[in-house]
Amino acid sequence: MAALDAGADDFITKPFGVNELLARTRASLRRMRVGRAEADSVFRFGDVEVDLAARIVKKGGAEVHLTPIEYRLLAC
Repeated sequence: MAALDAGADDFITKPFGVNELLARTRASLRRMRVGRAEADSVFRFGDVEVDLAARIVKKGGAEVHLTPIEYRLLAC
């Protein structure tokens, strides 16, 4: 319990199986990806803003219409 109080997200007691360890590792990686996806979903450069989650592009605050190919190129 001290590890959780010190900031750990999870802990596993011995003995443990490899399958349980791998499942907990995958769950931790999923939680990290979700948090990162939300934080990294909006990119700004100059007066251009690209919201990857909402698929919206703005320049100077005004929404810009892009074709699907133009959007995919910009997103890359």
